[in-house]
Amino acid sequence: MKKRILIIMFAILLLTGCSNAGNYNEYTTATVGDSSSDYKQISLDELDALETEGKINYSFLDSEKRSNKEIKIDGHFVDFDINGYDSVFAALASLADIMKLQDVENEMKVYLQSGSHGEIYSFQQYYKGVEVYNGRAMIIVDVIGKKILRLSTNYYIIDSLDTKPKLNLKTLYKTVSDNYSVDIDGEPQLIIYTGEVDSEDALREPVLAWRINLCLDGTLDSLDRIIIDDSTGEVIHERK
Repeated sequence: MKKRILIIMFAILLLTGCSNAGNYNEYTTATVGDSSSDYKQISLDELDALETEGKINYSFLDSEKRSNKEIKIDGHFVDFDINGYDSVFAALASLADIMKLQDVENEMKVYLQSGSHGEIYSFQQYYKGVEVYNGRAMIIVDVIGKKILRLSTNYYIIDSLDTKPKLNLKTLYKTVSDNYSVDIDGEPQLIIYTGEVDSEDALREPVLAWRINLCLDGTLDSLDRIIIDDSTGEVIHERK
């Protein structure tokens, strides 16, 4: 089994005259195997058995009415210690069958944070190299005991979606200038939009879209972000 750790550290400062420029984290692709099949898989029956034994508590939201799925596990659910990126990634990858992830190494990227209760590994979901909006997972680790304290995920199963954009930057800038009286903060980012979690919008099918951050204009009801559907050019979400 091939082992490699590719650490990409980057910090991007966008000088656009805006006060709400974003902060970027240290992202890491932690690779233990060559494909999802290289990771030992955990079944729902095994999670049930661990819960019966009192070792974990878990819940699995798999509703056909929503495009997002959720798994929450309190407790150590794997049979190995956690010693950093590789083992954390292997723990998440062990749920690939349950989560229906086909290529977990390219679908989840992780960055590390330190918290008061241990180390926090946050994962961002990707599909064909494009960020999945609100697709994420988090694992909290007890670094002394080398055990998982909690795992929570909110992810999306995307069967097929063309990720080649139809809109160009000129069109996006014109849409903003025609409809809003503020400047764009940074460059538009291509994403797969999945709706807002815990809202009726979460019932939508994932679509290719553009996330555009706006410069705040100082008013209480000013927008700081819009989402534009790549196929229609329409604004499908505004965030204040």
